Amino acid sequence: MQLRDFLLVIQRLYCPWCRKTEAVLPSWLSRHSVYPVCVRQAAVVNYLAGERGYRPVAVEFGLNWELLWQWVDRLARRARELLGQLTGLLLRYAPSELAVTAWSGEVIRATEVYQVKARDPARREQLAAIGPMLSLAQKLWQAGWALGLPWGEPDPAHLLGFVDGCTKVLG
Repeated sequence: MQLRDFLLVIQRLYCPWCRKTEAVLPSWLSRHSVYPVCVRQAAVVNYLAGERGYRPVAVEFGLNWELLWQWVDRLARRARELLGQLTGLLLRYAPSELAVTAWSGEVIRATEVYQVKARDPARREQLAAIGPMLSLAQKLWQAGWALGLPWGEPDPAHLLGFVDGCTKVLG
C-alpha cells in the first residue's frame, strides 16, 4: 500500500459568544491523528488477519509498531462494548428476523477470519471481538443505506470511521 500526500483545507466554525472554534472534519479523518481512519483500519485488520506480529505489519504501513499496538489495544478493549451498541442499532433499524439471522452468520464468518494472537485468555477474547464488531458495523451500514438513511453508501474501507460516528451519536 502506497500512501500519497495531498493538501486538505479544514474548515473551522467560530462561536462569537465563547470565542472557540471547532474543526469540521471529513468523516474519514481522525480528530487527533495524522493517519486517516482507513489506514488505521487497514493496519489493524492486516495485523489481525495475518500470522505476522506488530513490527512487520507496521513496517508495511510505514508506522511505528507501538502506534499499531496502541490502535489494536484501544479497539480490542472497546470491541465488546461496541458490538453491543451496534447490535442495538441494527435491531432498531433492521429488526426483521432475516436481518438478525444474516447478522449471526456474518459474526461467525468474521470470527473465523482472524488469527487471534494472545497468550492471555481475556486478551484473546478482546481481540476476537474486533472481527464480529467490524462485520456488524458493515451490516448496520448496509441496513441504514437500504432504508434510505443519510449515512452514505457503505464502504468497507471506512468501517472504523462509521463505528466512530455511531459511538459519537450514542454518546
